[in-house]
Amino acid sequence: MTSGTTDFIPAAQPGPETAQQTDEDRLAVRAVGLAKSYGPTLALAGLDLDVAAGETVALLGPNGAGKTTTIGLLLGLLSPSRGQVQVHGLPSSQAVADGLVGAMLQDAGLMPGVRVGELLAMVRGLYPRPLPLDELVGIADLGSLLRRRADRLSGGQAQRVRFAVAIAGDPLLLVLDEPTAAMDVQARRNFWRQIHAFAGGGRTVLFATHYLHEADDAADRVVVIAGGRKIADGTPASIKADFGDQQVRFTLLQGSRALLAAQGLPQPVELMIAMIAYGAMWAVFSTTGPRIAHERAIGWTRQLHVTPLSAASALSGKLVTALAAALPAMALVAVTAVLSHHVQLSAAQWLAILGTMWAGMLPLALLGLAIGYLAADEIAFPLTMALYFALGALGGLWIPLSGMPLAMLQIGQALPSTSVAELGWRIAGGQASVPRAVLVLAAWTLGSGLVALLAYRRAIGSAN
Repeated sequence: MTSGTTDFIPAAQPGPETAQQTDEDRLAVRAVGLAKSYGPTLALAGLDLDVAAGETVALLGPNGAGKTTTIGLLLGLLSPSRGQVQVHGLPSSQAVADGLVGAMLQDAGLMPGVRVGELLAMVRGLYPRPLPLDELVGIADLGSLLRRRADRLSGGQAQRVRFAVAIAGDPLLLVLDEPTAAMDVQARRNFWRQIHAFAGGGRTVLFATHYLHEADDAADRVVVIAGGRKIADGTPASIKADFGDQQVRFTLLQGSRALLAAQGLPQPVELMIAMIAYGAMWAVFSTTGPRIAHERAIGWTRQLHVTPLSAASALSGKLVTALAAALPAMALVAVTAVLSHHVQLSAAQWLAILGTMWAGMLPLALLGLAIGYLAADEIAFPLTMALYFALGALGGLWIPLSGMPLAMLQIGQALPSTSVAELGWRIAGGQASVPRAVLVLAAWTLGSGLVALLAYRRAIGSAN
């Protein structure tokens, strides 16, 4: 293994015999035998990669394939264990220093304590030929954010600022490492619209992704990397043609529909929906079980029974009160998610999520009524709390579903708490509702409603 010093490919010298521009001269990136080891671990094994000027190329592969290592070597952030690399005919570090390269790194943040306009002005001052500020702001759609603090932006807004920072120097090569990893579907579309607008002037774009559809949609060419090696290289159509006749069959041993629904959502959105379900469930339980049991114990149920209030009206009133209590709890969690975690959803998504999950509280409210009319005053509260915690834990509201044992997952699929959260996750991800979740909630509604009615009649009978 050679030392970390890079042996760069010598740039072609102009002369009479090179009056015609060669293919090598038109390369934005050239890597030959590029390898990188971290101790005994080989992260990249002899990668050969040529990227022509003006191309948009995707490095496609799973996590750990070597995509980020490749980008680090192309940007001069890492020294290769062996191999050679050039960017526009120069050593990569020199190309970066000359302002020929801009990059969005996967783990890069923004300078805290400054406004977006100040940050852009500072970054533009680092380059010899920066983009005009108005053009930069227009490409990245930052007109409304220039006076905002850079450390107080939503995830999507911060990503637009990082994009502006990457193109501030008007680079010939733009390198993006998993640029849309935390974005929702609409944010991804907007981001790639901006990228294509910038790259339309003949610039080169090289991006890493593990989303096959993203590589297919955005790239002229796809380079597939796995285990540190290039295993395929071609147009998206040719890659699909080469691998299109292969099928993978599997049996899901650990997981659930709710887990599949949640995958692909930004973590704050997934967590917010779980907390909406959890908060609403607490609201309906706290206004039913212990309170109704206490009313029975002090004789209030008996008092109501000697009024014109019918049994249907009494049960309906308790049910409406419980569901009404759920609304502010759900709204509080949603507002907190927007303000503290910068969750961004459309108005239609917010209405659909809150409305569907609120309706999904019906079987839980009926379950609370049943506890209130069955349990003694001294055990109603601990019983309600035990049920509350169990539904939260087994329903995936506490513990990520991916971390649950198989037995817990199988139990969770039959619980109303799981189904309520699952519907919310599906709506946030733009997916259709799941018949199984709707059927589970319907079954719990019928069962809990019947038990609540029988328990109420028993309580009234014992009061007489």
